[in-house]
Amino acid sequence: MKKIKNKLVLLLFLLGIVSPVLAVGVPSGTSILSLGTSINIEYQNSSSIQMPPTAGTLVLDKTHVVEPIYGFSLTSRNPANANIARGQTYPYLFTFINRSNTSIDVSTHNSNAFLGNYIAPWNTTLNITAPSFNIDQAFTVTFSIQADADAQDLAQEISMVSLNITNGGNFGAYTGFNNYPYGGIGVYSKIVTTTIFNPAVTYISKTLTVISAPVSNGYRGGDSSYGHDPVPGSIIEYTIQIRNNGLGDSSLVEIEELIPANAIFLSIPGNSDILEVSSTLGAANDVDYDTSGTFDVGAPVNSYSGRAAVSRIKFRLSTIPAGISKFLRYRVTVRN
Repeated sequence: MKKIKNKLVLLLFLLGIVSPVLAVGVPSGTSILSLGTSINIEYQNSSSIQMPPTAGTLVLDKTHVVEPIYGFSLTSRNPANANIARGQTYPYLFTFINRSNTSIDVSTHNSNAFLGNYIAPWNTTLNITAPSFNIDQAFTVTFSIQADADAQDLAQEISMVSLNITNGGNFGAYTGFNNYPYGGIGVYSKIVTTTIFNPAVTYISKTLTVISAPVSNGYRGGDSSYGHDPVPGSIIEYTIQIRNNGLGDSSLVEIEELIPANAIFLSIPGNSDILEVSSTLGAANDVDYDTSGTFDVGAPVNSYSGRAAVSRIKFRLSTIPAGISKFLRYRVTVRN
């Protein structure tokens, strides 16, 4: 009957209906002695007359020893899963407490699987503060993952982290006379998923717009019936669209652009996401200019002779947030 009842309670425990009772308290190996050997009997006869008490002795020489119950419980885990940058080292922290009525020894294990463009296997370490723990003692497990420096956006490592008690075996399956299971768990397993959120800056398009065209020398660029023509003296605006299609923000982004042949660099229009804001070469969120084969000028000179020497421009962006596009614009004049 006891075995049937124990199996029923264990089933209810596994279904989450009955909560486990943690076996902290009297340590295992403690002797439970009999309460004594003397006995005193008081009674009445059939006429309800009190009879003299009878003193006697009863031999109670039974001694019981508290059984060892093994188990631990998870008190915190941080985080559930993590999104990291490529090359980053990230620690998962698990905190447990020994809820046995005896000391326990714990071993750790992990296995890993990869998805996506992870390039090379990532480095993983699983450390525990110490392998042995006393009753009610807390212990911490750290699982650290270092992603490959070349891993691409949305690459994943799926890791199984496991702990198990190596001494004893009476955990999670002992049901006491009060019909509660004792001992907590003897094995803990958890899957953590680590995902690379990486920037992926991509060229989207390049468009050309004729802003204005001259009307002298027989040109009719100003006539709306004809539209603006890219004739000598016309002002042309180029628009370059780039976008961060990744799930992580980018750091410094540089875009170089050749000034078209037979054109003179004119300006960076005000509707460009990056403007001329600094004369310092290499400043973030600024434009640099090449007038001699290297980027050596922070801002072009205002004379057309100076601008005519600009052969390349470089847009420098401090960051592009995930999912954001940037529009980089510059204007040229068609040479006469």
